[in-house]
Amino acid sequence: MWGLWTVLVLGAPEAVAQEATPAAWTCCEVRPVARIVELYLDLEELLAAGDAGTSGKVYALVGATKTALKEPGVRHEDRQVLEALLVAAEAMKDKKLETARARFDPVSRAVAHLALNYPGAGIEIVEAYCPEGGTWLQRPGALRSPYGDGCAKWR
Repeated sequence: MWGLWTVLVLGAPEAVAQEATPAAWTCCEVRPVARIVELYLDLEELLAAGDAGTSGKVYALVGATKTALKEPGVRHEDRQVLEALLVAAEAMKDKKLETARARFDPVSRAVAHLALNYPGAGIEIVEAYCPEGGTWLQRPGALRSPYGDGCAKWR
């Protein structure tokens, strides 16, 4: 699954701004999964901006995940991923910025699985990786690490 990721991470902060852009893909055909991805992308942007006010998005992500677990359009085999996402998102609730960042990788991995397994039109995303933090999805545009400054560059 991770072989599809389109961003290579290097530790040099000065390498963050790159002219090349990664290949993007779209997701998600199932509305509850699309809602999870949308909330996740909003949360990623808040973390990347260093915004400590992530609790509202985390609570919304928890709620959307609970809703998705009840939806018939979500495949049975993906329910374990949703359950793992729920546990990971719950662990981010009411946390300070650095703690939320430290707990973001399991959320990212679960959302990446969902996004890759529920393709469709609507939400354009790209993937990235930071060895000091972990993996993430983001909207196309400037590379923004939710784990802090300067740990990634476009491949």
